[in-house]
Amino acid sequence: MCGAAARHLLLRALTSTHTLTHINNTHKLSHYDQDVADACRTGPATDIIFGLALGYQSTIIPCFVIALTIYVGNSLAGMLGIACAALGMLATLSTGLAIDAYGPISDNAGGIAEMAGMGAEERERA
Repeated sequence: MCGAAARHLLLRALTSTHTLTHINNTHKLSHYDQDVADACRTGPATDIIFGLALGYQSTIIPCFVIALTIYVGNSLAGMLGIACAALGMLATLSTGLAIDAYGPISDNAGGIAEMAGMGAEERERA
């Protein structure tokens, strides 16, 4: 389970480089956004190709980390290590799924309450 936690922290650090840059505890867009904007200046085809390349780059790193986790689990404990690594990966799935699935639903409910002119109590509850 410690390996799965380490894998999770490593993936979080690696994928956040493609989305946000932290400067003085403020969130700022990463330099990749400026690169995409620069690619747009030469035309739509360059933008599409650059976007695909950036998407592939952001997904290959987690694939390598997962493969490394499987290799280390197999080296240390054989099939039991692979099973424990898989359980560690699945342990974080429920939290990520709940955040991704129910976050927008509750945000939409809050927006509907606000547009309906309901009071602050209903907006706070939603």
